[in-house]
Amino acid sequence: MRGEAVDGMDALKMYEAVKDAAEYCRAGKGPVLMEANTYRFRGHSMADPANYRSKQEVEDERRNDPIPKLREYALKQGFGLTDADFESIEEEEKRTVDAAVKFADESPEPSVEELWRDTIVEPGEEDVRPRERVLGVKVTNWPKYPSGQELKVTWDLEPRAEAEAADKKAGLSR
Repeated sequence: MRGEAVDGMDALKMYEAVKDAAEYCRAGKGPVLMEANTYRFRGHSMADPANYRSKQEVEDERRNDPIPKLREYALKQGFGLTDADFESIEEEEKRTVDAAVKFADESPEPSVEELWRDTIVEPGEEDVRPRERVLGVKVTNWPKYPSGQELKVTWDLEPRAEAEAADKKAGLSR
């Protein structure tokens, strides 16, 4: 399988790499494993004070933040965007995120049964897509494999009987 590492802190490099990988996949040449190398500015969670790196290191890495870099690039290239345009986009995105957080905060906790719903599709069971279930809208433009087969969720990626037969043939035991 083709695989490559990409500077995930550079939006333009990521765009080009993903564009190339998508063309490769759509041409039927197989999948692409892409590693986007990024830098996490905060700890792993609210409980992680990130004492394992210095404040100077984090400040130095912030100069590579892809969002301000892309904004600066777009302004320099003269795409007709202004600082006011970017501020408007940023405000709209903040409103979108705030609305999503509010929705999540105001939503009831799911039942234990609901936590397992739509995580495993058993053979013969209807493949209920979460977006359709949550929004109540039939989605017709789900992605397809290059072969045209519909994406399906299955529990066993390698059915046990086939795996055991292959192991036995290779002289291995489980």
